Amino acid sequence: MNLYIFIIVSITFFSLFTPSISQNTTDVILLLRAPLPKSYDQIEGGEYFNDSVNSINGTCYACGDKISILAFVETTDSYNNTGSPDLPNLISITLTWPSFLKYDSIQSLCSETIIDNYCKNSGTANVTTVDYYSSDTNFMTLKISKIDASSALVIRMNFTIVCQDNFSSMGESDSIGITYTQDNHQQESMITFSNIQDILNCDDGDSCTLDQVLSPSGPNFCSKTCGDHIPITCNDNTRCTIGLCVNPSGCIYIPISCDDDDNCTTDECRYGYGCVNNKVDEECYDPKTHPYHEREDAKFKWPGYELILGLILECLVCLGLGLIVGYKTTKPKNYINY
Repeated sequence: MNLYIFIIVSITFFSLFTPSISQNTTDVILLLRAPLPKSYDQIEGGEYFNDSVNSINGTCYACGDKISILAFVETTDSYNNTGSPDLPNLISITLTWPSFLKYDSIQSLCSETIIDNYCKNSGTANVTTVDYYSSDTNFMTLKISKIDASSALVIRMNFTIVCQDNFSSMGESDSIGITYTQDNHQQESMITFSNIQDILNCDDGDSCTLDQVLSPSGPNFCSKTCGDHIPITCNDNTRCTIGLCVNPSGCIYIPISCDDDDNCTTDECRYGYGCVNNKVDEECYDPKTHPYHEREDAKFKWPGYELILGLILECLVCLGLGLIVGYKTTKPKNYINY
């Protein structure tokens, strides 16, 4: 009898002070994956959840390559997160990544224009990012709204591998992870980035050269080598600047001068066209740039020219009349009048 009471008391005590364990700790299922490196162009990023794995190998990548990470988010039948009227059915997920990756962009693969095979009832789901402060930050929060129960959403996040001065000083591996918390229970998923030290670095330390990464099988295969370092041409296509490359700053653009040293024109530089010098007034005269003997057209006028021209004409007329009259009144001695 005493033993029976002791067992009952022990069971009661254990049940009171032992946390309950549920098989379904959250109503959201997360899976983080990386597309196979040979399945997409690492210059652009991309691919879908079907061709994905749970690890990344640094030997298949070079500095400047795009790495796409895929997050699969699925809600169970019991999911019911009303959120707010503005953001109904809100899911907040925290994403973290290594410091040598720079976040670029995010997009849903379950929209009207892009549909992953793993999408389900999530065409109206909306994905936004918050708590992302700068390019040096390696975490952010994803807000997924307007997603219902029994739905599945695939999100693609694009990163760029940033060249480090010395990858060998870093660890051999690191991880990228997402976490979702509900009622003090966490759902998380991670992928491993291994062989970080084997990431190909073709940076020659010169901001005025283009560092080529060559691959005999194309940009999305794991056999890359460094090519030539091609000098950069700095041209902003405005026709209003002179482009120069200065190491380590890179390209700088110096505005050109459109001054034609003519006080009778307005000088400006038009984008994509170049210098334009428009006359201020047809009557404007600048002897510095338009001396009279180099006038551009017959209509050119210098001050008082009409008065002087009139006097010259009058003098010529008077001189002509005087010659005629003098000729008639003063005849030669041997003049014969018929």
